Amino acid sequence: MIARKIFLFFLSSSVVACSISVSLSQGFLFLAFISLLFSPKEKWQFSNIFLYSILFWLGEFSILAIHWVKSDYSIEYLKNGMMAENKDFFLYLGFICMANLKDSEIPKLEKAVKIFAVVLVVTGFISIFSDYRLGWLI
Repeated sequence: MIARKIFLFFLSSSVVACSISVSLSQGFLFLAFISLLFSPKEKWQFSNIFLYSILFWLGEFSILAIHWVKSDYSIEYLKNGMMAENKDFFLYLGFICMANLKDSEIPKLEKAVKIFAVVLVVTGFISIFSDYRLGWLI
């Protein structure tokens, strides 16, 4: 039960943090996924879209591996490849987390979405009158 609360906290934090920093949001998504993995006796829900998306990401990482081998195992190429579109894999973890929400947890996540909207509007108004990007603060 406590692992499920930790999962919901990290998932809600990811939603709220997305209004300020996508990278911070991805970190919370990763933590939510890890806590979901350690939730005891959870029944995972899979659909066809989930299986298609797994095939997509396997393809992405396979292409990265092939190019890495062709670059003579250059660590720099691997680093650049992971910093490009493959880092969006963490956003995909959010899809897995959302698919495994219980019905009783959806209202709590809706509250996080409302907080996200308020933070987004407030930071939007601040950025109108500021010469600096707020994302640099994080």
